[in-house]
Amino acid sequence: MNGMLHTIFFFEQYNVDLVLHGHQHNYQRTYPIKYNSDSPANPIITDKNKSTYTNPEGQIYLTVGTGGVNLTVLMEIKLLIR
Repeated sequence: MNGMLHTIFFFEQYNVDLVLHGHQHNYQRTYPIKYNSDSPANPIITDKNKSTYTNPEGQIYLTVGTGGVNLTVLMEIKLLIR
């Protein structure tokens, strides 16, 4: 099992709600998602609410890279990033 898949299983096992990433010079956020063992490249979206979540099923992944440099233009990726 590669390192990223190992961390996804860890997040689900311990009911992690929020995963923070950095480096990209933009802001990205997923809906709450769960690992899809039938199709790993297509996570399962568990809630499509765009503003608030209370105890979501799955994890919300954030890339917050807004400090220190101009923002990079980001094209919206269907379904996962808003």
